[in-house]
Amino acid sequence: MSAGVMPLGAGRADQHARGTEGLESGHPIDLVYLARQTLGDRELETELLGLFERQAGMIMRQIEQSGARRLLQDLAHTLKGSARAVGAGAVAAAAEAYETRLVRGAGEAEVEVARMALARSVAAAREAVRGLLGDQAA
Repeated sequence: MSAGVMPLGAGRADQHARGTEGLESGHPIDLVYLARQTLGDRELETELLGLFERQAGMIMRQIEQSGARRLLQDLAHTLKGSARAVGAGAVAAAAEAYETRLVRGAGEAEVEVARMALARSVAAAREAVRGLLGDQAA
């Protein structure tokens, strides 16, 4: 298990007691938010995290292979929504920043910086999900 990655459901009571959320603690997935979204259904949490992990990987592969700005915008928008659904706030923010640069017609260098930031946040979130799910991932 990666450093700083909690087992699924571990530490939730402690997070609630301190009033902190996963993102504020530096964790790529806000487990408190996810638990609220799923009403504490761990099976559903596991399913959603697995779906997010696979979808995020697929979307990033498509982003790396495409040059069409409209498709890139759509992919970033989809990833933003998916990330928000599971509490992957850093991914959602990076996807939004990337999407915004594409929409406003930013230069290639600026778009590439945003894409690299998105790739880093997705990699961190996917690693966290794999750590949370262990053998259940992929």
